[in-house]
Amino acid sequence: MSEGGRLILPDNPLYALTLNGTLPPDWGSRADELGHFPNFVCDAGTGLMRPASHAEMLDYVHGGEYDERLENMDDYDIEVVEL
Repeated sequence: MSEGGRLILPDNPLYALTLNGTLPPDWGSRADELGHFPNFVCDAGTGLMRPASHAEMLDYVHGGEYDERLENMDDYDIEVVEL
């Protein structure tokens, strides 16, 4: 990722902010497929956001991937806010 021509590495405080605030490039086509604005979930393995239907979102939350994502975040110095 770059910030004004500079590379933002994982140890930079802006890295997580940039990574978690950027929509995937294919979100528009995925929204068209779903027929509405999709939900976004963070992939447990990569941390990248991906579009998800309502059913996929429920599976993400209740199927264990969300918990796996939280466990992966424990490996970093990131504040996790429970809703």
